[in-house]
Amino acid sequence: MSGLLACEKGLPTTPSPASVGVRDPGDQSARGNPAPGAREPSPGVVEPARRPNAASGEPAAPAVDAATEVEMPAPKGPRTARRLADALLGSVRKHLETEGATEDQTRRLLEVAVPKVKRFRRLITAAYTARQYRPFASRGDRLTDEGKLAVELVLDVESHGIEPSPYPVERLAKAATEYEGASKEVASLRKPTEATPVARLAAIAIAFEPRDDETYSEQRKRVAEQILDAGLSDADGVEALVQDVDAWLTRTRESEARLRKALVDIDVAVVGGFLQYVLDFQKLTVAHPHKALPAEDIARAPERFKKELLAELQSAGDKLGTAMRHMWPRHPNYQKTRAALAKYRQLAQPGVVPAFKLKGQLKKGMKGPRVLDLRRRLAAEGFFDGDQTVEVFDEELETAVKRFQAHRQLRVDGVVRDASGLEGAVKRSLAVPMSDRVKQLRLSLQRWRESPLVKEEADFYFRVNIPQFEVEVWNGDKVERKHRLVVGNNAFEIDQDHGRKGHLNRTALISNAVSMVVLNPVWNVPERIRIQEVMVEAAKDPGFMDKHNYKVRVLNDGREQIYQEAGPGNALGQVKLLFPNEFAIYMHDTPKKKLFDRAIRAFSHGCMRLHDPVGMATFLLARDGQSSASKVNDILKSRKEKAFRLKTPVPIHVEYNTVGFDQDDEEPIFFSDVYGYDKAYWAGELPLAREEEIPVVKTELPMSDWERDEDPRDDAEAPAPSFDVDAPAGEKPAGEKPAPSEKPTREEKPNRRSDDEPAE
Repeated sequence: MSGLLACEKGLPTTPSPASVGVRDPGDQSARGNPAPGAREPSPGVVEPARRPNAASGEPAAPAVDAATEVEMPAPKGPRTARRLADALLGSVRKHLETEGATEDQTRRLLEVAVPKVKRFRRLITAAYTARQYRPFASRGDRLTDEGKLAVELVLDVESHGIEPSPYPVERLAKAATEYEGASKEVASLRKPTEATPVARLAAIAIAFEPRDDETYSEQRKRVAEQILDAGLSDADGVEALVQDVDAWLTRTRESEARLRKALVDIDVAVVGGFLQYVLDFQKLTVAHPHKALPAEDIARAPERFKKELLAELQSAGDKLGTAMRHMWPRHPNYQKTRAALAKYRQLAQPGVVPAFKLKGQLKKGMKGPRVLDLRRRLAAEGFFDGDQTVEVFDEELETAVKRFQAHRQLRVDGVVRDASGLEGAVKRSLAVPMSDRVKQLRLSLQRWRESPLVKEEADFYFRVNIPQFEVEVWNGDKVERKHRLVVGNNAFEIDQDHGRKGHLNRTALISNAVSMVVLNPVWNVPERIRIQEVMVEAAKDPGFMDKHNYKVRVLNDGREQIYQEAGPGNALGQVKLLFPNEFAIYMHDTPKKKLFDRAIRAFSHGCMRLHDPVGMATFLLARDGQSSASKVNDILKSRKEKAFRLKTPVPIHVEYNTVGFDQDDEEPIFFSDVYGYDKAYWAGELPLAREEEIPVVKTELPMSDWERDEDPRDDAEAPAPSFDVDAPAGEKPAGEKPAPSEKPTREEKPNRRSDDEPAE
């Protein structure tokens, strides 16, 4: 019956017996005086039971108490069954008069609930109005499978590292609990398991469904037959039975009302959760160092993105759960990071991971209680599964230390040192609180949601992760190749010649496509290096230019340009990979091969120095169908510049994420925050200015020691980066350079890097 809804796992939704009107033909008092012009039923004839027509305004029949409506003796057999049928149909009619169709009731409840919403009120109102207040997540008296999935995803939003406060989590959880309870109660009332006469009669009444063009006599006959089949035709106390059935139906109706209210509350909360999901997974940029939205813009996001949000909701329609699930980044590292977040949240609970303090050094062969501390600390995080009662630093423990070092971007030697700088990185990393790792994983997930890879449709692409100091060549869900990189350094510099200051050499975050491979590249010397070094050295030594293969050519505008010919000493080595971008950065070979042995490789002026560049070039050209390994070698031997434009450019994404994974390993690798972008995020300092303008002062001074060391032509030892590995919160990183007294502006300007311009 429409007023008594079918439960989710009980009977199918059917019209209610409360949709049946009944009148005892022998009870004149119940009939009353007919209205003028109304048709008086013929004596002994009863109109078929039917629903009031709410649409036409037809009034419902006045309620009549079923107990006073039926005054029966208690004869046995078919006559009792017929009179019980009369009583049941009359009781059902009374309940209909207080209810409408299920859809109408839900619509009325939604019309009341929607205006009470605080967040996204206009959007939610517009969405429901467009669909005439038809619910998104339910049908009849049950949640759809899509609705259940949407509820699950909204309630589970914290597993993505997302702050749950903008979501109606508490309201949704409360409504979901109410729905579960009311659903079970309605199910037990509609399909009772007890065998009492009242329960069996109530089941018949609830399951009753009128048929089109069925007369009342036919309805009564059908119900009477069901009563006979149920063995209830010999029941005594008809009035008491009917009263008990009426009370049963009342309880059912009240439970159904609670069920409908819970479904409406769930629907409105899920829609609000969906809209916030779209913001968090698709619209808001909060972690990009230079493009993060200020707090005031985030607060205005519902209004700023209202058209896109409404379009997403209308597009999802009844499939909210599927639409939300499709918003997740498809990259396999995203799910690995979610799993790691769950693990480290457990580890961050008080007392789970013991504190670790170290005086002196620990390595294989040593003994004592300090070894026990190390065993317990590594075991708590899952790096050691051996005996935690042995005080000997054995090979098994050394293997665990090495695995820990590999997952912290440290030198893998199995030794734990009490020292400053990089020597003491293992000790400091062991002391990092698990709560800090939780923050690192949460931010990693946020960066994945903002990553251009979310929208990357190509299966084959390059991914550069700056803190990882590597480029990965992805093919589908697998890493096909991996090459070490040297990226831009983190030094704070003042470039008076070009009127700028800041961290000018940081490698920029970009997305583009590798479109050209250059073998034996010529290096066009940047203007700053030409003025500050080459011309100075040439003035001192007339043979300087020839010794280093420098040549001079006159450009079309009359300016002179110095370039370095291809050869063993060329600053760009044997290979250059170009992907046009506003920052003029690219990948290239380098004479400084020994820097690739470092764990932390932030030493360039912004371009990315590539390990095994010949292998990468050969791979790309062969895949593009342009060259073979032998042909590449022949060209390299010729020392003549040769450029290949790729027929199919390869997408490349340069990103910043301080968490990563090896191909077949679920254990996260925590990278160093080499540019301090993580720190700036948690301090609320984003977006950062790329650089700040200062007055231009032309100089002819030689390059500084730092610049000389960082020059790609110089094979001297490069300086250590200005940050520390895994410094605990609040500890000043070793070797950190003091920040300038002036506060950088937030205006975003291109980093007009002049140190690594492509030779085109």
